Amino acid sequence: MWFFLLTATAWASVQVLGPASLLKKLQTHGGAELKAAFASFSVTPEPMLVGHLTQIASLDLCQKGASDLLSSDRVLLAHRGGCTFLDKALEAQRLGAVALLVMDDREERLEEVHMVDPSHSDMLRIPVLMVSKQHGEMLETAVRESEPVTLRLNLNQPLSTSVSLKLLLSADSYAVLKFLDTFQTFVNRFDRAELQFQPFYAFYYDDNCRKQNFTECANRDCIANGRYCSKDLWDLGEEGGRDVVLESLRQICLWRHTLTLSSAAQWFAYVSRFGEKCLKGAFGQACSEAVLTDVGIPLEVVETCVAQSVEEGGDLLSSENFVLHKEIAQISHLHITRLPGLAINNELYQGPWEAEAVQDLVCAQYEETPKACRREVSSGGGVGVADVLLALVFLAVAAWGTWVFRQALRNRKESTQVAEAFSQYYSLSR
Repeated sequence: MWFFLLTATAWASVQVLGPASLLKKLQTHGGAELKAAFASFSVTPEPMLVGHLTQIASLDLCQKGASDLLSSDRVLLAHRGGCTFLDKALEAQRLGAVALLVMDDREERLEEVHMVDPSHSDMLRIPVLMVSKQHGEMLETAVRESEPVTLRLNLNQPLSTSVSLKLLLSADSYAVLKFLDTFQTFVNRFDRAELQFQPFYAFYYDDNCRKQNFTECANRDCIANGRYCSKDLWDLGEEGGRDVVLESLRQICLWRHTLTLSSAAQWFAYVSRFGEKCLKGAFGQACSEAVLTDVGIPLEVVETCVAQSVEEGGDLLSSENFVLHKEIAQISHLHITRLPGLAINNELYQGPWEAEAVQDLVCAQYEETPKACRREVSSGGGVGVADVLLALVFLAVAAWGTWVFRQALRNRKESTQVAEAFSQYYSLSR
């Protein structure tokens, strides 16, 4: 017999608190608590919020640059269509709304509505919900009649068909690379539409160089006159943290290349092999190129990206870097306060750095358990394959225990030293 790990369905709703005239109308249409769809890219800063509903002249929020900023505690109502859900949400956020409520433009089951963000933006900080066309029109009518419509948004983290998983790391992080060794199999089982995995790389800037406007400022842990720095905690490279920055740049370039492919397998293969081969004293470009060759990735895939990361004729070690500048801009919206760090659906993960724990949490976010999350467990009498495997594992415990102890000491050193090294971490300085 086979058993599968299943999860329950969560929900989001909009409860109308007033005015009385609107409440009376809603009683004839199922009550004052309205079912709502929740955007897969949305965030839940609080489990519940109360606000006053309002609209602006641009009913679909697709005309950018409106100057009439909203007063506090305003939930903005917008029509569906005209531009993407994310465009509407970012405009609502710019205007000062605490949440965006989209009214559907057709009669359909809200369970079949999927509000997604193909660009995987990290800019959004407000929740986004959708109500039915019928309920939306009733809310809009009340707003147009200048009645103060008060809403309570119940933002229990909803389940969806897509999960966002963002990893913050550094190219010399033993803890992350060890974690990825086992985690990559899990990620590679998913379609990219189901699990939106994305790595980000951490940098900080040299404060003294910033005071000099990043001109002619030397620091062996930095490139671009102190703009992009890292720490070589393990004395891996000859150039200090500068080698870590350059390796992170190469890995970012490789990740960009994988976005053009059907899976992230090449990035995982490279990072895993790099950790095995280059974090033992051979850290640097030569080892990186050897690993690219080992895993079958053409050198020009990374070399071209690295060369184009600075202006034509610019020097990689002194010029501002377009790729790293964009990476830092993305990091500044992650709100991950430690390195390494992990965010699931834009919520900071604070559990153990164990692949199985993260996998369980990821799988718990889905409305319907995807195939990649199903755990098959056999049951029956006698000695089976599982029993044999268990015996083999038991015999290996003694040898494995020594390795785990040493690895724990190493990771502890990394955890404590990294907190100090990234105290000026760029995303926390903006």
